[in-house]
Amino acid sequence: MRKLLTILIFFIPLINYCQVLQNGKINGVIYNAATKEPLQNANILLNNSAKSSVSDKDGKFLITNISEGNYIIKVSYIGYQSFQKKIELKKNQTLHLEISLKDTIFSGKEVNITANREYKLIDKPNRITIINAKNIESAPVQNINEMIDYVSGASMSNTFGIFSSKAIVTLRGLPSNDQSRTLIMLDGVPLNKSDEGSVNWNMINKNNIESINVIKGPGPAMYGSGAMGGVVSIISKKPAKKLEGSIITDYGTYNTMGANISLSGLVKIDSVKSKKLYWALSGFGRKSDGYITELDQFVTVEDTVVVPVFLKELNTSVKAGYSFNKNQNVDCQFNFFDDIRGNGVKVFDNYGAFSTHRTYSGIARYSGNSKYFKWNSNIFKIEEKYIRIYEYMKEGVYQLYGADSKRDDVGGSFNLSYSKFNSQEITAGVSYKLGSVDGTDTYYTSTDIIRNTGKMQTSAVFIQDEINLFNKKVQINAGLRYDFAKYYDGLFTIDYPSYSIEFYKNFENKTTSEKHWNALCPRFSAQYKFSETERAYFSVAKGFRAPILDDMSRTGKKKGGFNIANPELKPELIITYEAGTDFNIIKNLSANISVYYSLGKDFMYSTSTGDSVNMGYKIAPVFEKQNIGKVEIYGIETELKYELGKNLSVFVNYSYTHAQIKEHNVKDINVDSSLTGKYLTDIPNHKASAGITWNNKIVNTSVLFKYIGKMWINDLNTVDTEYLLTDKYSDYSIINIRFERKIIKNLSASLSVENIFNKMYIDSNIQKCPGRFITVSLKFKI
Repeated sequence: MRKLLTILIFFIPLINYCQVLQNGKINGVIYNAATKEPLQNANILLNNSAKSSVSDKDGKFLITNISEGNYIIKVSYIGYQSFQKKIELKKNQTLHLEISLKDTIFSGKEVNITANREYKLIDKPNRITIINAKNIESAPVQNINEMIDYVSGASMSNTFGIFSSKAIVTLRGLPSNDQSRTLIMLDGVPLNKSDEGSVNWNMINKNNIESINVIKGPGPAMYGSGAMGGVVSIISKKPAKKLEGSIITDYGTYNTMGANISLSGLVKIDSVKSKKLYWALSGFGRKSDGYITELDQFVTVEDTVVVPVFLKELNTSVKAGYSFNKNQNVDCQFNFFDDIRGNGVKVFDNYGAFSTHRTYSGIARYSGNSKYFKWNSNIFKIEEKYIRIYEYMKEGVYQLYGADSKRDDVGGSFNLSYSKFNSQEITAGVSYKLGSVDGTDTYYTSTDIIRNTGKMQTSAVFIQDEINLFNKKVQINAGLRYDFAKYYDGLFTIDYPSYSIEFYKNFENKTTSEKHWNALCPRFSAQYKFSETERAYFSVAKGFRAPILDDMSRTGKKKGGFNIANPELKPELIITYEAGTDFNIIKNLSANISVYYSLGKDFMYSTSTGDSVNMGYKIAPVFEKQNIGKVEIYGIETELKYELGKNLSVFVNYSYTHAQIKEHNVKDINVDSSLTGKYLTDIPNHKASAGITWNNKIVNTSVLFKYIGKMWINDLNTVDTEYLLTDKYSDYSIINIRFERKIIKNLSASLSVENIFNKMYIDSNIQKCPGRFITVSLKFKI
């Protein structure tokens, strides 16, 4: 027996060693298809095995000890189209592969980059548009939200440009006066505030963004409350080189000065096990003397002192991460933003009327994958200190008061995907968010102190199944999401009311009952791929949105009237049906078309109650956010794309939107006007965009064009008799252009002209845009 054990102990390792000798290996190189430069840190995965590798600084990779058989090798790299190929490996074979990856651009074949993975858009039965880092950098716009406005189906309210403190971006026919129906995410974290549903777009540094993914419609089950019209998922850059950075300075119209400094690095701790540490620092600052937003015909020197809407802002970010190996990663990020923006009126105060946003945000993420599982999780906290000073004089009466609000949002999420089989991936997840507001309005010219508070808790669980059939020609995505929301601790009170605002007492809510809501939202989509660039798809999805705290707990003045809180608001639901197709017309010219139909139930909409209040200097109508009933929205989006290599790309798109109130449940027919049959405000029927990017040896050129059609001014679709004397805002067109040229190595200069023809247009507050805006920039790469 002892001899037998000795023989086994000796021969088993020898047998294993012989088997290893019979196994094969795969080596090769990954490079850029256009420049032929090697790509470092590309991920190489061998399906049906646990084998993987990462390319080195020369683009080379090696996978050893592979049993003979058939495999699928997959290669992915951020900003490039993924590659996959079927291979057969024989005994003792060494297979050499040279793999070229194509760079993705705005108008080409698009790759979706999420917070933890990457895939071809053509494999997803939804309409998704990608804007990558190169197009963001070269576009003649100053902020991220302005770039999204050139996507078909998107609508933006941002009349003041960089001077705006409350830009809004919406999708799929939803009014551009409410951000809360379109979910905005940064690296998987929701940015919509629970208080107003708004997003402070100014705190997103354009220079730190890797890609913008615009997912239209309620979409997959992983996206819930707030994603009625769709999702804008913004992905920040991840350091990929040992050391890199840039310094950008610019100067523009209205004595606008800005500077951006970014620096990042990557340290390899263990090349074999792919352990690495990465970090990034950035800082952005801007100031401007601004411009006068009031229309000349409405300026009355006797009542107020009108001044330019100036700005000063500072934005900093710190990111650090650690990769334990090629499959697991943890990182954290801290951001600080502070600004002051003038409101265009100054009587006695040093700054006049102004607003500030001091925001601290922290995010921690952990993601990873194993042979069959992928997971990602995050926790976040966003704290905003919002202050606004109101200073004005009406008919000789001076008023000064300040609004001070503390807005907090804290939460997290966890998603887990299982994909044992190449043809199927099951994903499940949970999310949680707690938002709160504690606001106080203090009147310095009287005794009044007004306070509003409230908390909103939202949570969800979801599961979705992605199935690929017939060699990925057919894709099916079916999901189910359960959303839960809870509103509590809401109140609106006024202390020491003076005569001028004593009427506020009629709208106090000292005790508001706790509210609970829930909804089960199914999602289904399917498509058939005719080729790797042509397809037809169909989807149906139910969306859910809880009310925002501002609508439930805050009462106060608004432009043209007086708005009261409605603590009895209910969530709204929407069902969207969508069909679309992508196809090639000729070589390098492709097109896509999408049509959709949405029906909203218990739609939340600001309407007149039929009452009025005496505000001292005027009799003002009373408005309230109400669940008015059913809303019908349908439209068509079409786009043409032309791509000639990396040097020339062109896109043209058009959107038609029909948004109408189908059923208005009137509270009191004696005082309330029925809105049945009326069209939604703040959404154009017609919108078109186009762009050209041309890179050449002399000067790189980028041109953007957009046309915004007419929009209804008020909810009754009637003529505005006070200011505009018409029922619709005028349509307008804008053209922007940017030139960039390299001066010497690592140093380039650019000239950007927004609104070339100085087209003046106005917003719902009857204030005008900045007009033509010229910016000159210098960029030095480290």
